[in-house]
Amino acid sequence: MNSEAGSIYCFDSSALIILQRYYSVQIVPDLWALLDKLAKEERLISHELVYHEIVPVEGEKDYLANWCISNRKIFVPQTQRQINMIGDILTNFPKLINPEYEKNQADPWLIAVMVERMEHEGLFGINSRYILVSMENTRSSQKIPAACKHYNINHMTINEFFNHNNIVFKI
Repeated sequence: MNSEAGSIYCFDSSALIILQRYYSVQIVPDLWALLDKLAKEERLISHELVYHEIVPVEGEKDYLANWCISNRKIFVPQTQRQINMIGDILTNFPKLINPEYEKNQADPWLIAVMVERMEHEGLFGINSRYILVSMENTRSSQKIPAACKHYNINHMTINEFFNHNNIVFKI
């Protein structure tokens, strides 16, 4: 399983949860080894709100929560630039969050961190290829894939991530 050279993947909570649920480390250890490798190479990122959505404050922690704790450095903290972008992102895509929830929700912050990273790299002429990986409906006009398209961010589903990285499951 070789990851696509130069690609930097930003994972949404849904993508990580699907990996844990259907492609657990006991079933597909090579996949989790690839994720560990990408994290070590700083080619796997997410937002700190994703960390907080997955890792419980107290109580028992599953494999994914422990994996997130072990890879804490991949979870990017909020910055002033991200804060400045949130209003525009939510004006264009208000359904990225559910206003009924009391907790902060990661989706608009994932868009903000991707835009921020791409802007930063553009200043230095770096050509990293950022890709947001989620399980959101690609036909929705209000979810992550639509926001990605609006902000010129590459988007993939888990299956596309598998294809992009030549991950093949064999029995």
